[in-house]
Amino acid sequence: MINKLIEILNNKRILLLGFGMEGVSSFRLIRRLLPDTPITIADKDENVLDKINFKTEGEVQTILGERYISNLDDYDIILKSPGIPNGLLTDKVDKNKITSQTDLFLRFFATNTIGVTGTKGKSTTSSLIKQILSNYYYDVFFVGNIGVPPFDMIERIGRQSRIVFELSSHQLENISIAPHIAIILNLYQEHLDHYGDFNNYQLAKFNIAKFQSKNDWLIFNADDDVTNEFIKQKKPIRNTLQFSSEKKVTDGASLSKRGEVVFNDGSQNSVFTFNNRLNLPGNHNLMNIMASLCACKLSNVPDEIISESIREFKGLEHRLEYIGEFSRIHFYNDSIATIPEAP
Repeated sequence: MINKLIEILNNKRILLLGFGMEGVSSFRLIRRLLPDTPITIADKDENVLDKINFKTEGEVQTILGERYISNLDDYDIILKSPGIPNGLLTDKVDKNKITSQTDLFLRFFATNTIGVTGTKGKSTTSSLIKQILSNYYYDVFFVGNIGVPPFDMIERIGRQSRIVFELSSHQLENISIAPHIAIILNLYQEHLDHYGDFNNYQLAKFNIAKFQSKNDWLIFNADDDVTNEFIKQKKPIRNTLQFSSEKKVTDGASLSKRGEVVFNDGSQNSVFTFNNRLNLPGNHNLMNIMASLCACKLSNVPDEIISESIREFKGLEHRLEYIGEFSRIHFYNDSIATIPEAP
């Protein structure tokens, strides 16, 4: 896989557009693989290198400050950081020159990857899937919006590795291929400053399904009206599983009358009981559990491993994080909830 990446980048004029966490990660990998390749760093912040105390190596040029998106056509490959809106570049460069870590990574590892997106619940769901897979498979990696740029792991990942990729709308903007198993948790109004309107935000999120093939799987929230309407309009051709806490689904996960989670894939039922969910309370976390369950069933993880892993999962910081019981009152830290739909 690394050799293929070298083929793509070798003898190219490379621009790193945006020099945050992903930009630094891209620079370091390219410099290791192609130590003599000229690299240009462009960022709106003219002090970005000083702020992170970054020392450049080899042939490096910089375009810092307000001119950072000028002369883009001078380059063969533009590795764009997620936070830079595509709208800024529309009339300045051939869009075929624009790629990203996410896009390049998925070109090599899409068939190994479970991708998780949604306005809320991405980190919890992808972390839960990673824990379940790791309790059954030994070669599991977790990358993406959780804080690990995919290029940081690319040299360690093999053909048999399993990858959980938490995907923000920004990371999905410039992909041309999507994960083999894709999850859409929900779609709420967020990041409208970046996209201009809700429809553009939805379109970015829906790339996770748009670029799948007929052999891939889409797992989606049957209770989310926006997601369902979007899927109805776009008519994805891949295989689908649904999850719901409000109605019975024939393919996917839903609740029985007794409150058990039932997974049905058309050939068999698996029944799971998740009581006393102090570390994953609330209906939204039940939905995260069901989405994770669907992905892990597709990954052939045994039911007992799934059940045990979910029971052991401690939850994430600041996301209805269970603090403890004091004076017979249960306390939670939910400081990351940033929109009204967040519980």
